[in-house]
Amino acid sequence: MYRYQHEKWTRTRNRGALRFVIIHGVLLWGCSVGLLSWLLNSFLEFQQDPSVSWSELLEMLPILLGCFAVGGILGGTYTYSNYERKYYAHERELAKNGDSQ
Repeated sequence: MYRYQHEKWTRTRNRGALRFVIIHGVLLWGCSVGLLSWLLNSFLEFQQDPSVSWSELLEMLPILLGCFAVGGILGGTYTYSNYERKYYAHERELAKNGDSQ
């Protein structure tokens, strides 16, 4: 971990794990990928059957967003844990070398 990464992660971790998971996992990954998946699926449905109604397609949107939000929670938690592991490894390295941040 570079010094600027360490400083950035220090600021991020001070804001809390829950905020990180919600913003980076659920909103930035889960909802965006869920929405893109729905748009792609809707486009392919219209290509296959032009008579499909919007109400049929909209029924699928909350299900996809919910599934991808759960995936975002899992992915965000994993990412947060991974950054924490790197952060503490860097902290141990700094302490061992006697460097101050």
